[in-house]
Amino acid sequence: MIPGDVGNLIGGDERPAGSGAWLVKRRPADGEALCRVARSDAADVAAAVSAAREAQVAWGARTVVERGVVVRQTAELLSERREENGRRRRLFSLTEPGREALSEWRSQPSDDPLPELRDPGLLRLFFGAEPQALAATRLEAHRAKLRDYEEQSAYDPGDGPRGVWLALEAGVRHEREWVRFWEELAGAG
Repeated sequence: MIPGDVGNLIGGDERPAGSGAWLVKRRPADGEALCRVARSDAADVAAAVSAAREAQVAWGARTVVERGVVVRQTAELLSERREENGRRRRLFSLTEPGREALSEWRSQPSDDPLPELRDPGLLRLFFGAEPQALAATRLEAHRAKLRDYEEQSAYDPGDGPRGVWLALEAGVRHEREWVRFWEELAGAG
């Protein structure tokens, strides 16, 4: 039995490879399946590079001192240890101050400003792209994301901590609206 899937982390979101392909990671000693890993291709790499470029703009706008403070604060919230056996991987966990910071953050109301919409298609629409032609590609992209979210939702055990599943449900509903929006534009004309 495979204990879990390890997707690509792109733009802060974990997702499977765009192709939907997976590699089974096996323990060398006995061949036991450990997990599945997204089998990424050039499109996945391009998406990761694009997300990194976006993040770089905000990170690069910070001063060296500000970046150092973020790195130091992050390091203070984590502890590290090495595995004793096997690959001797570095394992990280929250320190006591890290657990306190997480608890404090979770207890606060979410009054953060809403993020900007990141669909590049909206920018193209704004600058006069032909809506129906654009809708065809954006519609497929949002349908794929919706399928991905719905597939992940199938793993919801229905009990236990609900936060991750509620966030996933919000993503499903968000993508359904995007699909509806682009379907309307694709059909207009």
